[in-house]
Amino acid sequence: SGDPQVSNGAFVFDGVGDFIESGTLSLTGDAVHSISVWFNANQVNSYRTIVDVTNTTTNLGQLTHAAIRILDGKLNNHFYGDDITSSVDILANVWYHAVTTYQGGGSTTTTRKTYLNGVEITEFSFDGTTGGNLSLTSPTLCLGRDQVRNINEFDGRIANVRLYSKALNAGQVKELYDYQKDYFLGSKS
Repeated sequence: SGDPQVSNGAFVFDGVGDFIESGTLSLTGDAVHSISVWFNANQVNSYRTIVDVTNTTTNLGQLTHAAIRILDGKLNNHFYGDDITSSVDILANVWYHAVTTYQGGGSTTTTRKTYLNGVEITEFSFDGTTGGNLSLTSPTLCLGRDQVRNINEFDGRIANVRLYSKALNAGQVKELYDYQKDYFLGSKS
């Protein structure tokens, strides 16, 4: 909705009413999954949702979100009530590759991992208030905003979003990053 544009293979969001929402996903219950995305944010000093997998009609007090967000200049691996926020600074107008994984079995720092540019983030803060299982029923995927509250709209570019029904391992995450880093970062390693 809104008017997200496409430029150089990326969706462009202006932070005001732009988002893209999928139909119903086949993920249900305590769904093992991984979310992969390339993003370039114009604004990093607030709370911005990049990708959100959510039950759009359920109580917010349950673990019904799995999202990648920017929270005050840091990458945030969000489950409603259980946030993992990296200690790494996210800079404006820079391309990043982020991956979050969940292996099921309850929200802890061992069942969820966050990767930035192919490297697992091991320094983070954990705001774990529930520790429960993810509870998905007929979720949808949304780019550019929090689906339930229709807030935290993203201002920047999003590309190559992938949702997997498994928890990717470190080697698979590195392979995804290496596969397109030259395109997004413009340099070969």
